[in-house]
Amino acid sequence: IHPFVQIKKLYSSCMNTTAIELDRLKTIKSIIKGLGGWPVIEGQRWNQTKFDWIQSVYKFRKAGYSLDYFLAFTVAVDYRNTTKRVIQIDQAILSLAKELFSKGLENDVVRAYYNYMVDIAVMFGANRLTAKTQLKKALEFEMKLSNVTMSMEDRRNYSLLYNPISVCDLQDMFPSIRWLEYLNSALNIPNVQIQETDIVIVSVPSYISELEKLINSTSKRIQANYVMWRAIASSVPYLTEALRQRELQYTKFLNGRTERVPRWKECTDLVTQSLSVAVGALYVRKYFPKGAKEKATEIISDIKAEFIDILKGVDWMDNVTRSHALEKANAMVPHVAYPDELLSDKEIEGVFEGVS
Repeated sequence: IHPFVQIKKLYSSCMNTTAIELDRLKTIKSIIKGLGGWPVIEGQRWNQTKFDWIQSVYKFRKAGYSLDYFLAFTVAVDYRNTTKRVIQIDQAILSLAKELFSKGLENDVVRAYYNYMVDIAVMFGANRLTAKTQLKKALEFEMKLSNVTMSMEDRRNYSLLYNPISVCDLQDMFPSIRWLEYLNSALNIPNVQIQETDIVIVSVPSYISELEKLINSTSKRIQANYVMWRAIASSVPYLTEALRQRELQYTKFLNGRTERVPRWKECTDLVTQSLSVAVGALYVRKYFPKGAKEKATEIISDIKAEFIDILKGVDWMDNVTRSHALEKANAMVPHVAYPDELLSDKEIEGVFEGVS
């Protein structure tokens, strides 16, 4: 089926280093141009009237890049009601820890990160002096984002991160963002539409307020240099060997790693992350014996039935406690091996509809 073909196609493309070298960054430059362009390499040709940070999120979503450079967006299990999932809006996921950014360019790691930014931009065709000037401002913007994030210590208190709010109220609180459009574009699931009455979890409301102020006080060129850099940085592992070696030099400074993992491992990880449903379906069909799931499900069902019988017969429980225990036992839902949908060609094709 088509998704299985895509697995092989993506892996082969990743492994084809000859084609990557011959491409000479033409493809990635074309992608970045389509996302709005990287001002540091376009210079005066870059048109700021065509850039909007919210629109960049939509474009990144369609291109397969992260949405988390201004605001983090996830669909997660509601930890106060694990039977349902909720949309969670959180502070941006940044390149370095808040504690490092707070020290600025006086910190060795931050300085190494800045030099890495500049070198990559130069390898993409930027003038070095221009890159130093513009990317320093982009780095300072990321530092300002970091300054208004909640610390890791405070984030250990989950109750601080649980702030349910309707989309309608969210719009009133933070009017500079068209939240219905933003959420539906970020979610981008066919036949699923977020409504104004729907509830989302806002992890750090103060961050959104500060983000609005920061966006209003920062030029579009700086915003674009920041976000396009983040996209390019995430692409470097799959580009030319020269870029990959410069990244290795940077990561060596960060964590002491002196060599990359084998190319096949990098490509396998890329495919698994990008096409996880298709990879899971392929694995299940190849390695799970027919009937194994049914047998395991039957065993679990028997264990559950026996457990319920035991609860009914124990003499050390009062009736109220027994009733609660039986209610919990009967509510247990077994999740065995894999979802049945992974065996359905139609379901798998549906997940990847429109992916080419």
